[in-house]
Amino acid sequence: MIESSPAASDTSEDGWLEVGPKQKIASTRTTAIPESPITRIFGGQLRSEFRVKGGDKSVSLEPYQPLQLDIQSPQVNTIVDALKQLTKSETIQGNFGTTKGAAATTATKQVFIESLPPVLILHLKRFQYDNQGGTQKIWKKIGYPLQLEIPKEALSPKQRLSPQGNKYKLIGVVYHHGKSASGGHYTVDVLRQDGKNWIRFDDTNIKSVHTDEVKVDVDIKISPLTGKNGTEHEDGWETVSSDVGGAVNGSQVYGKDSKVAYILFYQRIC
Repeated sequence: MIESSPAASDTSEDGWLEVGPKQKIASTRTTAIPESPITRIFGGQLRSEFRVKGGDKSVSLEPYQPLQLDIQSPQVNTIVDALKQLTKSETIQGNFGTTKGAAATTATKQVFIESLPPVLILHLKRFQYDNQGGTQKIWKKIGYPLQLEIPKEALSPKQRLSPQGNKYKLIGVVYHHGKSASGGHYTVDVLRQDGKNWIRFDDTNIKSVHTDEVKVDVDIKISPLTGKNGTEHEDGWETVSSDVGGAVNGSQVYGKDSKVAYILFYQRIC
C-alpha cells in the first residue's frame, strides 16, 4: 500500500508570468483538471515555489484532493504541526542553470496552500516503505481539533487574504484498525446534521455516539485550562487518554483495537 496523490485524468498545463514583491517576475505553471461537483466541493490547489540563486523563481499550481500530510517528523504531533511542516523549505542538490549563465548546485523548494475547498480532506500518511520490513504502518498518534483554523504559515499570500476564511469544523473521521499495512478494518464517525451528535459506522453496526466518543489519538495539552479526558475546550481541542496496551516501534498504540485516525473531513465554517 503506497501513499500517493490520486491520478488526474485529462490534465493540461498552462503558463504565465507572475509579478511578485519588488516587481520580481516568476514563471508560473498550472495543472488543471476538468471541473466537476467533486472538485468544487473537495478540490484545492497547492503552490510549489522553486528557487535557484541567481535565477528567476518558478511556481507550479497543482490540484489536490485530499491534502496529504506527512506525520513522520518528531516535531509533528498534531495536524496543525503537519500543516506547518508541509511548508518547510526543502534543499535540492543538482546542476541548475541561471539567468546569469553560471550553473548553481543548490535550489530550494517550498509548498503552500494556494486555495482551500468547502470540505477539506486531510489524509494522514500512515504507511511507509522500510527496506527491511517492506510497507509498514505508522502507529504515531496525531491530535486533531474539533474546530480547525489553518495556520497562516501553511497558506500562500493569496489565500491569507481570501474572504472565504480558513476555519473548519470536524465532520468525519475514518479510522484504520489493525497492525498490517496490507489489511485491517476501517470504521467511520460522521457528524449528524444537527451538529451535536455523531453516528458511528462499523460494517452493518450503526449507532449514535456523543462527541466525547470521537477519539483523539494523542494527549494534547493546549492550555492550563485543560479538563478531564474527553472534554471539549473553547479552542476546539479535546484531550483524550487512549487505552494503551503496548508499543510498536517506540510508539504507543491502542490495546486490542489498534485504532488510529487515517482520514479527516473538515467543513468550512467561515
